[in-house]
Amino acid sequence: MGYNIGQSFRLIREGRGYSLKKMSQNIVSFSCLSKFEKGDSDISLDSFIKLVDRLNIDVEEIFFLMT
Repeated sequence: MGYNIGQSFRLIREGRGYSLKKMSQNIVSFSCLSKFEKGDSDISLDSFIKLVDRLNIDVEEIFFLMT
């Protein structure tokens, strides 16, 4: 089963023990990140890269989960 990019991001975030609040801090709003993870909205590429960096992962890991 494939996931959208937000769902894949959420799986990794939760697996690493980050709350929505901690993950979104100083990058995007809590609600913006929540909507992104649900697939209800998009975020900017700049914000996405910052979030991925905060998780200390490669973007490829997220795309791998989407397959």
